[in-house]
Amino acid sequence: MRKKILNIYKIKRKVKKKIHRSSAYVLFHSSDDISHKKDFLLKKRQQNPFYKTNIHGLTLRKKIELISLFLLCLTLLAVLLYNPFFRISHININGTQHISNQDIQTTVEGILHTKRWYILPGDSYSMINLQEIQQILLLRYPLTSVTINKVFPNTLNISIQEQISKIIYTNGNIYATASPTGVVVQLLPKINGTEWRLVPHTVTSTTSTPTGSTTTIKIVNEKIYNPNVTKLHKTYGNYPIVYDKYATQIAVHNSVMTQGTAQTIVAWFEALSNMSSPKIPFGYVTINDTIGNATIYTTQGWKIRINLTQPNIQSKILALKTILNQEQINIHRLRYIDLRFSNRVYWK
Repeated sequence: MRKKILNIYKIKRKVKKKIHRSSAYVLFHSSDDISHKKDFLLKKRQQNPFYKTNIHGLTLRKKIELISLFLLCLTLLAVLLYNPFFRISHININGTQHISNQDIQTTVEGILHTKRWYILPGDSYSMINLQEIQQILLLRYPLTSVTINKVFPNTLNISIQEQISKIIYTNGNIYATASPTGVVVQLLPKINGTEWRLVPHTVTSTTSTPTGSTTTIKIVNEKIYNPNVTKLHKTYGNYPIVYDKYATQIAVHNSVMTQGTAQTIVAWFEALSNMSSPKIPFGYVTINDTIGNATIYTTQGWKIRINLTQPNIQSKILALKTILNQEQINIHRLRYIDLRFSNRVYWK
């Protein structure tokens, strides 16, 4: 029997032919394969029937994280509301003159100790209602304005401006307090004699006689009302002082001036007291006649002539500031400024 012999070279030739055929097939069909891949990508993706979605919503870990965050926020809120460090413990009050700081502080503390919605502390820094405190103070006390600011973490600053509740009125013999309506409220101690100043004046008179004329020169001491403004303000409070030359009898419940006159005096007093540039210290007012002419005496020694029948003083105040600032008037040499006339200002 004839035995077959393995021909290695013949096997190599067959393998090379198969590799060559495979390469040609790839080159010939490469473009078709790419198009088939594109078609496959354009097909709608089918859902895997063995994939299970979570139908229970949030996972347990997510729930724990959200609950922890909520509890943390609730704890921080409780600390801000109930911790004594964040409760108002310091109340600073500025601007009081006649009203006691203790009275205002007691009122504010009573407001702060009120519960909010029955459970929340009213004195907590985050729960303070500044507008409510402002309205209550304006209703309870004679105030013109109230400004309230809170300073973190436990301070409340209150700045107030009081209304002028009375006028110090005198006729040269008797002092009294009058209301802003012009009615006498209370009699004050009499003048002790130091309220007047004697100013010497030379009076010359000529007398005709049969033998000629005779000239006589006399020195007369004129009494000038000169109140001790500092003493009066220290004793009776920082109120406008009014000296009425034509007042005769002063009695309680008597009307010594009209309400318009009293309000105009108060308006001048507040306007000059609040001026800062230039600073004009208000001394007292002298009512010169019955038609409204008056003079404001400043503590600097010069005067402002006004008319009390002109209630709108804003234009007068503006003219006064303009004259003193733009004209560069030396206040130490100034004698008076006359503001009684419309659109005209005189000074000397």
